[in-house]
This record gives sequence, C-alpha cells and structure tokens, in this order.
Amino acid sequence: MAVVAAGGCRDGQPAEKTLSSGERDMIERRVRRYFKKVVDLPDDVTLRLVDLTPTDAPGLLQADLEIANGVGSRRVPLVISRNGRHLVQGRLADLTVDPAAAAMSQVALAYRPTRGDENAPVNVVVYVDFQCPFCARAYRTLVDSVLPSYGERVRLVVKHFPLAAVHPWAETAAIGAACVHELEPEAFWPLADRLFREQPLLDVDGIGDLLTATAREAGVDGDRFARCVDGDAGSALVEADEEEGRRLGVRSTPTVFVNGRKLEGARPVEEFTAAIDAALRGAAGTETAAFP
Repeated sequence: MAVVAAGGCRDGQPAEKTLSSGERDMIERRVRRYFKKVVDLPDDVTLRLVDLTPTDAPGLLQADLEIANGVGSRRVPLVISRNGRHLVQGRLADLTVDPAAAAMSQVALAYRPTRGDENAPVNVVVYVDFQCPFCARAYRTLVDSVLPSYGERVRLVVKHFPLAAVHPWAETAAIGAACVHELEPEAFWPLADRLFREQPLLDVDGIGDLLTATAREAGVDGDRFARCVDGDAGSALVEADEEEGRRLGVRSTPTVFVNGRKLEGARPVEEFTAAIDAALRGAAGTETAAFP
C-alpha cells in the first residue's frame, strides 16, 4: 500500500527533524514485535529497522525493515508515525513532484556502463542479475530489437543487482563485470554479451575462469583485474548499485527505468518502445503533466 502526501498549508510549528535514541529504540521495538506476531518467521530470521528518518510530512517517519537469515536479506519499505502507533508498507509520495523525474534524480549515470550519447534525451536504466534468465531476455530485446532504431536519442545504462540468495554465481559475475568496466569501459559489453549468451552453461566453479579469460581477451591487465576482484573496489561498485536500486524500490530483476518510469520484468518490444516514445515526447515538451 502506498501512502501519499499532497502539498498545502500546514498549521503549528515545523516537526522536529532529529530523532532521539529513545524514540528510535521505542519504534524499532514496536515494529519488530508487530512483525514477529503477524508473520510466522523461522528462528534464524532477524529483523532490523534501518535508515529511520523523518519525512517532510509532520509526524511521519520512513525506514526499511531488513529481514535476514544469514544467507540473504531483503528490505521492506515502511512509513511509521512518530508516536510509534501506526505503520504502513510503502513509500511516502509527494503529489506535487513528478515521480519519474524524482526517480531519475536518484540515479547515478556517470562512470557506469553506457551505450549511446551521454546527452541523449532518454535514459534507459536497467538493473540486472547476470544469472537471471529474464534479464538475459530483456537485455537482448533492448540491445538487439529496441535501441538500434533510436540511434543517439536513447542511452542504455546497466546497473548491478545480483540476487545472491537465489543465484549463486550472480554476485561474482557482477563484481567481475564492474571491475572490467572500471579498468576498460568498452570491454564491459563483450563480457555482458557473453555472460548472458552462455548463462545456461555457467556455474559457480567456472564463472571465475570465464571472467578472467574474457577480461584478458579484451585487453584488461590481469594483475589489476585480480586486485579489483579480490579487493574491495569491485564489491563497492556493486553495493552502490544495489543500494541505489533499493532506494528506487527495485525488488526483482530485470527492473528498467525509462526516464524514471519503472518497468518490471522482461517486457515485449512493444512495451519498451511505447515507454521510450512517451519519454521522447515528454523530453520534447509535447507530452507534459503539471506538478505545481
């Protein structure tokens, strides 16, 4: 369920923006107690309230409930009343703000794998998991069937969102691909093509050798690649994409944003084309919506 807040006049004093430690402890205790009573959770599952912050709406806070079991974790967005009495799952939305523009404002486009003109009026941002078969389908649809007809009017940006809990080699592939792009940006695309093309044949034991071999073939220095993969640099790049995706409500792959408009799943050519055409009209000023 989504919670929305419309702009307007407000009486009284502005809400206090800083939460005391006592408030935080009280709210987290109540949220954890509530979910433990309404959801039948296994004994190894832990609940933690993260990023608890005030919103612009007086009396309302936002946070993520992190649910973890030692193997993987997921986050559930919440809106919580400051007095700790009420909560709803979802994000607080401002009806005076264009949601697509708000989404795009949170997306880092620099220093990411991109195809197309950096000044293109439309950005297609896709969060992928290299082990996800639906990501392979969406990637091929976009690269082979959709984007070529738009030329320099559309830019493709790839983000990493490996679902490590269900895809055992996805995170390794994401880190390797992030390191390849960091060291030799143009080498990312042959690697991505190969990962998706050979996806059914790959496994945990062979993914490292494929990454190393493909990087070498693309001219990436082997020692630098190994240091990036084995150190913190590659992981940090992937984690930044994951955190950004979670803020945008990415819960599955592929998730695509066309100038901020969210599309989930491997959509057919017609749906991607319709979204891009609408974004082009919006960029040209021929299709607008008022957000006073």
